[in-house]
Order: sequence, then structure tokens, then C-alpha cells
Amino acid sequence: MASQNPPSVSSPMSDPLCPFARLCQASRLLGKVLRHHGQRDVQETERFQQASDLYLELSDLARILVHQAAMPQEYLAFSTPMSVCFSALCALCDPYACHGSGDQPSTPEEAKMQTQAVDGLKTVSSSIKDFSDHLVSQTTNNLDIERVSPFVMETLYTAGANFAWDTRESGNESSQESLDSIRQSLGRFSGKWKSSQAYLRILEAQEFTYGAVATG
Repeated sequence: MASQNPPSVSSPMSDPLCPFARLCQASRLLGKVLRHHGQRDVQETERFQQASDLYLELSDLARILVHQAAMPQEYLAFSTPMSVCFSALCALCDPYACHGSGDQPSTPEEAKMQTQAVDGLKTVSSSIKDFSDHLVSQTTNNLDIERVSPFVMETLYTAGANFAWDTRESGNESSQESLDSIRQSLGRFSGKWKSSQAYLRILEAQEFTYGAVATG
């Protein structure tokens, strides 16, 4: 038994921690995001400041995780906390981005938050695309695929949905290429997790819907 005290979820992010400890930190921040969105009777300025603070905290953890996972033998071990952290960032930004709602911001503060959220979704989706590419390169056999958590599937789907939306809105070829890559990654893990197959079907349905709207 080690004589030093074990780390806690409140341990500084700068401390070197194992993958499970990082997963606990990412899960704690995801909980803070969900509580943030569930808040009522909070002034707009305070709510947006809370969201900005959470985004910075999650972004710091994401950078640390990517750094810790830089060694090839460590990547799969840190893939679960990375996926939870990325999902938390998407969950934080998505309600503020107002995808497809058609509602215009009612205040300058809301407009600023919407811009930050849209930019944040683009940034984290790009990070998830890189994450997806690394996962594919690190899962060269079935034993490697067995180490990939089901949490990863939700993260890949979320990025895919964001790329599908951006493709519809802007016709961005890069977003379409990223979407295709995400779909291939989901297909790679479909033999292990049924959720991967389900997410693939949802993405295909979204693409069909977006295409029908565009041609309608």
C-alpha cells in the first residue's frame, strides 16, 4: 500500500493522475454541466459567466488528457475520460448554440454566448474527429477494440451530428469529410457495441432529413 494520500476528484488538474481518476474528474464536470442547465431563476449575466467558466475548466482538462494520452500505449487507457470530457463540452455548448430553432438572441449577452457556443461546438467537434482518428489507429485488433468504452460511441455520434448540421448549413466539404470519417469509426466499433449501430442509423436518418429539406 502506498503511504501517500489517494487523489480525490477535487485534486488539481495539474497533478499527474491515472485514467480512472481522470474519468472521475470528467464525470464530475459533466455533472456540473447538467446542473448548470437545470438551474432556474438565475440572472442571464450570471448564467453565461457560469457557462464560460465551465467551458474553460473542461477545455483545460481536455488539453491535459490529450497530453497524457500522447504515448501510444496510453491512448486507449485515457480514451474513456477523454470521451466524457468531450461529451460534457458538447452538452454545455449545444443549448446555447440554438441549432435550427430559428430564434434570434434577445440581448447582446445572449448573442455573444450563442457565438461562443457555436465556435465551441466547432472546436470540440474537430477535437473529437482527431480523437476518432487516433482511436482507429490504436485499435489494430479485436483485443484493442475490446478496450474501447461504450461512452466513446455517444461522443463520436455527437460530433457526427454537429458535422451533419454544419454540412447542411454551410455546405462545408471539410465537415462532410469529417462526418464520413466519424461514420467509418462508428462502423469499426459496431461489432462490439450495439449503440454504435444505433448511432449510425440516427446519423443516416439526419442526413436524409437534411437532404430532403435542402431539396424541398
